Amino acid sequence: MAKKSLTLAATLERYMLSLSTAGKSRYTVRGYRQRLGMLLRLLETGCTEKVVDLKQVTTDHLRQVIHVLQTQEIGVFAGRKNLSGRIAPSTVRSYVLVFKSFFSWCYHEGLISSNPADSRLDLPKVPKPVRSSFSTEDIQTMLDACVHPEYVKVEGKGRKEREIGIHSATSIVIWKYIELHRSPSNSDEPFVFIGKYGDALSESGIHSIIKRTQDRAGLDDIRVYAHLFRHTFSKFYMENGGDLFSLSRELGHSDIQTTKIYLEGFNSTQARKVHQKFSPVSLIDVKETRRRRKK
Repeated sequence: MAKKSLTLAATLERYMLSLSTAGKSRYTVRGYRQRLGMLLRLLETGCTEKVVDLKQVTTDHLRQVIHVLQTQEIGVFAGRKNLSGRIAPSTVRSYVLVFKSFFSWCYHEGLISSNPADSRLDLPKVPKPVRSSFSTEDIQTMLDACVHPEYVKVEGKGRKEREIGIHSATSIVIWKYIELHRSPSNSDEPFVFIGKYGDALSESGIHSIIKRTQDRAGLDDIRVYAHLFRHTFSKFYMENGGDLFSLSRELGHSDIQTTKIYLEGFNSTQARKVHQKFSPVSLIDVKETRRRRKK
């Protein structure tokens, strides 16, 4: 009896179900579906042969897919010819990590006898430029263009809840938004920020708001994106004397090494500026010590 084939599309649906039952957030599941959907499309159309069956996939097929991701214009993937440029190396790497996760699951579920995305499939290298950040003037300009708790509770990756400190000025802005402008279509809507149709603000909606704010503020000399606000917060937090461990907890990092990546641009000059405030010498009365010596 011939063995039944198992299509990649059918396997993808089982994997999505596995992610959901494992407690992954809907945003994580949606991100995985988008990346794996791209994988299936490129295996079918971007390789030297059409691949639709799970057991057909080889390491070489996956390398071909990665090569397409690294070399094709971004407009081809988005279906918009007016978009130019290529996918960022860090984004390609995130795709490959999802591919590896998917095929590792397939292997451990006994769906394939060998994993084509094991150590033979290298992760693309990502350049490590010093991360830029907004200046205080940039932030003020964007604010101009566009409940008083001391902290808020948020749900991060893996549905882990954590407390995040919130500045009084920020809490006032949020309070005004909730009281004067927030109009959800459903009164039980748990998400704070609402889109123009009354539903929770989507990821694309956030990107659209950031782009409009950048245009209004005239910030043409800096690449503005959502994650840059985290980098900027981290930089200013440290410049104002915050400690790395507390910052790591605020950002929701389980490993402090991840936090260090955000601070590649935090140099010795910036560290020196907070020396006077945090130096242990400030705990010692130097003048009194000198007087005692003279006696």
